[in-house]
Amino acid sequence: MDLSAPHRVPLTWLMANGSEAIQLRTARELAPPGSADPAVHEIALLESKTIQAITRKQKDNGVWGGNLLGVNRSAKDGIKDVGTIQQYRRLIQLGYPLTGRPFKLADRLLWRYLSRDEDPGLLFEHKKTVKAAPSANDWVRNHLREAATCALAEAGHADDPRIRGSAHRIATGVSQFLR
Repeated sequence: MDLSAPHRVPLTWLMANGSEAIQLRTARELAPPGSADPAVHEIALLESKTIQAITRKQKDNGVWGGNLLGVNRSAKDGIKDVGTIQQYRRLIQLGYPLTGRPFKLADRLLWRYLSRDEDPGLLFEHKKTVKAAPSANDWVRNHLREAATCALAEAGHADDPRIRGSAHRIATGVSQFLR
C-alpha cells in the first residue's frame, strides 16, 4: 500500500456532520492551525449526552460499574455495567480532556495497581475467585496491573518510569512465554 500520496480529508463534512467527539478530534488533529477552535468543540463534547452518561456513572472512588475489566453486562459473572478500564479508554478516544475529574479519580485508582497495593478492595470482580483460590491472587493482581498500565499509557503517561517498568515486565513475560 502506497501512503506517500496525499489524501484529502473532508474536513467541512466532518465538522458539519460528525458527532461532538468527531468534531473535536477533527479540530484538534486534522484541521490546519487556526481554522477551527478546539475549545468550542470541547465545550460541546462536555455537554453531549454520551459524555454525560459516562461521567455520571463513575463513583467517587474512580470506578465505573463496580468492576475493572467488564466489557459488557454479565449476570453470570456478576458484572452489572461496563468496567473502569473500558470507560476510561472510551473517554480518551472520545477526546475528553485528560485533566477532567473522571480521569483524576480513575488515575488515582489505576496508579495504585502499579504501586502494588495489596488492598483486597482492589480485586473488584475477582474477589470471589481469590477467596476460593488464594493461589490466584498474584495472577489476578498482575492481570489488573497490566490493564492499568495499558490504560495509563494510552492516556499519555507512557514516559512515566512506573509505566515503563510495568511495560518491561509485561514484555518480559510475553518473551518468556514465547520461548
